[in-house]
Amino acid sequence: MEKIDNYLKILGFDESRGTSIIREALNYIINENTDVFSLKSVIKYVSEKMNIKEANVERQMRLKIENVFLHGNIEILHKEFKFLNESTGRPTNKEFLALVCEKLRNT
Repeated sequence: MEKIDNYLKILGFDESRGTSIIREALNYIINENTDVFSLKSVIKYVSEKMNIKEANVERQMRLKIENVFLHGNIEILHKEFKFLNESTGRPTNKEFLALVCEKLRNT
């Protein structure tokens, strides 16, 4: 979990509910060797673990990722995430989780 926290801090995530949700999702995906492409099961797991509605889990993740890509360290974000959705300027929840998991698994 410390590895996840350190990486999220580098990207510009602060301590907030959205960050806690993303941390739980990343921890679940990495430790359970879960495929991020089953995002619904990841969201369901986080929802049950944190006692939050599934729709709120998805929304909090999206809002936190949007916030970091608007106000975070742009140089680091563009270096780490070479592919960004052209219409939004940020990755989707699924893309973000997949890219972060890949980076964390390879370090």
